[in-house]
Amino acid sequence: MNSTSNSTADDEHAALKKVMESTGILKRYEKFRDAQITVDIIWKLDDSILNDELKLSGIEKLKYSTAKEKHQSEK
Repeated sequence: MNSTSNSTADDEHAALKKVMESTGILKRYEKFRDAQITVDIIWKLDDSILNDELKLSGIEKLKYSTAKEKHQSEK
């Protein structure tokens, strides 16, 4: 990977981290980052992705849906 690609990935990770922190789900950041979730798709995840790809527990899914509602109400 060249430095431009690293910079882009770093920017995407920083943006994801900021969104997750602002909505109270920062503790799940590594799971989302490792699954290549970005800010442009974070609020479009369905149950199959949350279950199969991210392997979130029931409580984690509830926290995600609460964060999603919070994000949508701030628009």
